[in-house]
Amino acid sequence: MVAAVRLAWLGLLPLLILGAAQPSLQARRPRASVWAMAMLAIVLVPGFVRLGDWPMISRWIHPQWYARAFPATKFYAHSVWFMRDTELEGNLFNDYPDGNFIAYWLSPQLKAFVNGSLNVPLEAWDASRAILARRGNGRGESFGQLLDRYEVDVFFGTGVPSVSSLQRPVIKTTTHLEAAAGWKPVFRNLRSAVYLRDVERNRVNLLRVAEFYADADVPFDPESGFDVEHVILESPTWAMAHGLIPQDFFRLEGSARSSQLEQRAHAQDRLASIYAALGVYERAEAIDRRRLGYDPDAISASRRLVWSLLKQHRPDQARAAAERLAVLSTQGDALSQLLIDAPRSYFELDPEGQKALVAMLPLMTRPEGRRLLAGVREASTRPPRPR
Repeated sequence: MVAAVRLAWLGLLPLLILGAAQPSLQARRPRASVWAMAMLAIVLVPGFVRLGDWPMISRWIHPQWYARAFPATKFYAHSVWFMRDTELEGNLFNDYPDGNFIAYWLSPQLKAFVNGSLNVPLEAWDASRAILARRGNGRGESFGQLLDRYEVDVFFGTGVPSVSSLQRPVIKTTTHLEAAAGWKPVFRNLRSAVYLRDVERNRVNLLRVAEFYADADVPFDPESGFDVEHVILESPTWAMAHGLIPQDFFRLEGSARSSQLEQRAHAQDRLASIYAALGVYERAEAIDRRRLGYDPDAISASRRLVWSLLKQHRPDQARAAAERLAVLSTQGDALSQLLIDAPRSYFELDPEGQKALVAMLPLMTRPEGRRLLAGVREASTRPPRPR
């Protein structure tokens, strides 16, 4: 009951129980025990505000949002609008918190895996948790086989690779199907990704995606899928409008070549973070190696180098970079420790475990994750669906 006090009406329940129980409590115990229980309930309120769910809830309370129909940023609407505009059909995998938004905008063409309600079968809930953790659901089943069993046609990955909140750990799924056999990336930005299963039944979906990009004059190869770097180079205005890059991206590229050391370091750090979050790991690695060449103590570049090398399936080099990071990290630097331990753990895992480790490994702190999105254009707020 204490853990469940996250909605206002649930906060009344402990008080109602205390009130209903008071006569019997008074008959069996001293009155002091009743007051002690009441005081305990009051003392738990600051705990809820500081340590409970309130920090997570309050993050999404912004007065200006109440003038809108919904906060598009919260629901990764760039990707949702892409799926709606391309009229994708079939079975969609999505995380639970996005279910209601997705069900409203994309059904019945796309069937949500979990629709955000409390009416979720236990089997589907367990499968959803397994997919989020990038694993099978027991019985020797792999992650890919679990997606096959549920005939998932479209995979909606979400999240920036930052450390989760202690109040509400959130698993980031943006890179779960990166370079996965049998899947094509069809959209990617800094916060989300859409993958399409490469099977014959999805041929119409792939044609719709190709037509969508052709109409927008955005490069797209139906064979290899969405190429982030190519899109940024060939269609920068579209890339900015759809959340791939911040509006100061090209100024950052100029500043990254500045003769002023501090300005150059700041720009390179931000550029490398952008490329890493977009999956352009070779570019991120090159920028970080340049940075470490003149600033070998740069902790963020050292972390990112380990992460980018693991993402490129170069664990031996990642382990060497992790040893250098270990020299730089300080006591209590939990993120660096995760990145130091990851290449060591990598060799102890089977191939499926290695993929899960790399896919779910965080890259940045929560403040760094927020800074990554500075200057990124929000998705539009659309009018209600026609009935």
